[in-house]
Amino acid sequence: MTRLDAPIVAPLVARALIESDAEPIQAMFESDPAYFELTQGAPPGPAELQSLVTALPPDGDRGYEDKFLFILLDGEEVAGVVDLIRDYPTAATWYLGLVFLTPTQRGRGRGRAVLRGLYSWISAQGGTALRLGVVEGNARARWLYASEGFVFQASREPDPTVKRARRVLMLERSL
Repeated sequence: MTRLDAPIVAPLVARALIESDAEPIQAMFESDPAYFELTQGAPPGPAELQSLVTALPPDGDRGYEDKFLFILLDGEEVAGVVDLIRDYPTAATWYLGLVFLTPTQRGRGRGRAVLRGLYSWISAQGGTALRLGVVEGNARARWLYASEGFVFQASREPDPTVKRARRVLMLERSL
């Protein structure tokens, strides 16, 4: 994974993920089984973070030098995690693989703050658009993305061969 300065996502603090973050992030995932049931159809597995760290787009054109993982902190408390891929699916478009906030961080404007920090950061890296997938049943996330100007591009149907248990809406926003 490439190292760049982390985005500014005030009031949270973002920094590049390091090895010692593994246990608290995995514990954070395991403490929110409802999110994983909603998005994946099953509670988080014991290697949820490892899956996140190693996941790359299926086209094989992107490598770990194009992957950026950030931990989000509220003081010393783990507040969430962000996963980004540069230049996917096209040049200058970045893909937001995951923005996960703990339940205590949701509904407080933190998701919006993270997105807005990412817009500036991605633009500074030469990005011109941000693309993401949101599970159709995740109404709160869909509302946030719509209110931030994301536009529907396509849908992906459930596909167990790629661990997609739910219908996913692909959205994109110009930066």
